[in-house]
Amino acid sequence: MAIQYQRPAISWAIVDYFGRPKLAYRRLVDWYNPILVCLTFPLGRRWQAGEPFAAEIWVINDTLQPVPNCHLVIQLDHQPIHSQTLTLSAHSAGLVGLLNHQLTTAPQQLDLSLYQQEQLIAQNQYDLTWQDLTRSSLAGRWRRWIADWVMR
Repeated sequence: MAIQYQRPAISWAIVDYFGRPKLAYRRLVDWYNPILVCLTFPLGRRWQAGEPFAAEIWVINDTLQPVPNCHLVIQLDHQPIHSQTLTLSAHSAGLVGLLNHQLTTAPQQLDLSLYQQEQLIAQNQYDLTWQDLTRSSLAGRWRRWIADWVMR
C-alpha cells in the first residue's frame, strides 16, 4: 500500500486533513471564549523606547457563575510587566486595574493571560507594531496610494 501525502493548499478549513486544529481554530476559541481580558489604550500609534505605556485593564465574564481566585499576567515582548489576583463576578464587565509601564525598547507584542488554579482560562494578544495608516500625514497617505496603485 502506497503512502499518500497531503499537499499544502489554501482553504477556509480550520482543521487540517488529520483533524488537527489550525491557527484559525485557536483564534476562534479565544474570540468566542465567554471570559475576555482586554486593554484600552491608544491603538495604531508607533510606540518608542522611553515612552510611558498606560492602559486600563478590563475583564468580561459572560458566564452565569463567578470565577474566583484568578491570576492575571501581562507580558510585553515575553517579559512579565504586570500581575494581579482577582475574582470575576458572574455576568459582569468591569475595569479591574491600570497598567503603567515605562518602555525600554520599541515594543512588539503584548500578551494577556488569565489563569484559575494554574489553568489558562482566557488570553488576548496585541500587536503593537500595527499602525493606523489613515492617521498618517498627507505625504504618507500619498506614498501609500502610489504603492497600492503600483502593486495592482
